[in-house]
Amino acid sequence: MDKQVLLYEYEQVLLGNKSGFAPYYFKYEDDTSQNYALYIIKFAVETYLGWDPWDFKNHYTQEISKQLKLEPLMKYIEYPPELDKTKDYYYLSALIYPNIINIDIKELVLKTYKDVLDGKLCKFPKEYLSGTKGMMRASICLQYMLSQNYTFSSIKAMYKFFSEPAGSRALKKFRLSNICNEIYDHPIDYLHESIPRNQQDEYWYHYFRFKIYNNAQLKQLKKSTIKKDL
Repeated sequence: MDKQVLLYEYEQVLLGNKSGFAPYYFKYEDDTSQNYALYIIKFAVETYLGWDPWDFKNHYTQEISKQLKLEPLMKYIEYPPELDKTKDYYYLSALIYPNIINIDIKELVLKTYKDVLDGKLCKFPKEYLSGTKGMMRASICLQYMLSQNYTFSSIKAMYKFFSEPAGSRALKKFRLSNICNEIYDHPIDYLHESIPRNQQDEYWYHYFRFKIYNNAQLKQLKKSTIKKDL
């Protein structure tokens, strides 16, 4: 589509000649629709406000979005679950100017995790743990938990800790047990996939993982034997 058509459509909306954007220009959950929306917003802010990328990041608000009649376009723009689309308008600047404005994803994840720890959020946002991005968020949270609360004498000691009930208790204490249960079979799997590669140790991981499942099988066998004796 010729983007000049989009700008003409926007100018008609801004002048009040049209009540809103024609729906056939946009489709939900479609990258093209998001790109069209961002293109119109960029045009409006640069043309009518004369702002540069940093002005946009620091000063763009919902009130300005409404005044420029851009707010209906927000429904076509995808936000990470850490952010509130009705408040965090600065995120648009990173989408429009990706080579200039950088939003630190790790910082966003830790902000959400700290809100969970402080009780500002009762749980992580919906869809927070979905897909590869969900695993990345889970890893960031665990790394933060470890750096703030634990010191281990060795890599072996760290793997051993997460192979025992103490590891599960730690995850529960620091509000990560649900994350672990949703993504991984056991805390030691969560640990192994979350720590930096230069700290991962395949030998100790498989050693303690074998002990975990071997002990579980022995307990199950013992229960079965007791039932038979009864």
